[in-house]
Amino acid sequence: MEAAPYVALTSMGTRPYVCVEMTYFAYGSNLNTDHLRSWLTRWGVDPEELGPPRKANLPGYRLRTNCLRSNGIGACNIEPRPRNRVEGIVMTVTPSIREVLRLKEGHPHRYAEIEIAVAPLGKQRTVRAFTYIVTHQFALHFDVPVTQEYRRLILEGAASHQLSPRYQKNLRRLLRPLSHERISSDEATTRIPTQRISAT
Repeated sequence: MEAAPYVALTSMGTRPYVCVEMTYFAYGSNLNTDHLRSWLTRWGVDPEELGPPRKANLPGYRLRTNCLRSNGIGACNIEPRPRNRVEGIVMTVTPSIREVLRLKEGHPHRYAEIEIAVAPLGKQRTVRAFTYIVTHQFALHFDVPVTQEYRRLILEGAASHQLSPRYQKNLRRLLRPLSHERISSDEATTRIPTQRISAT
């Protein structure tokens, strides 16, 4: 389902033009906006086209790591589940950013693009946004471990955007590392990047 665009009139010189922006909900590695900005730069898209991130809740879904990637590696997914919620961030994006997101997520084969209703914190009403959900052929019935790097990206993103402490604790439990290296279950904080990737 296509996400409804937000159409804004702005100006370039003396002539107005239409700037189409859409709202994107991130819940996995794209919580780490430095990581996302580096992807945009790699594909020749200006990261400054990203709108400021805002915390948001997606009600009626739960987070999984049941996306099967290469070599048995897992990745995040969301599944409908009443009385559950997924915490994440929403950002306005341009059509060019949306195309990079589709490439990054393996759309439409590995992840499908869907429209959802999310609740940004501090807002009384939900807003329409788009996000990605694993397609049936890549969705397992059980969660699988993820790489250390993938785990780090998500935990750093969740910490930097100050998702709820309970949710961050659940993330540390869900994101089982692929390596035999043991990570303490009472790990309270994660490293937050101090240097932001800029466009080149």
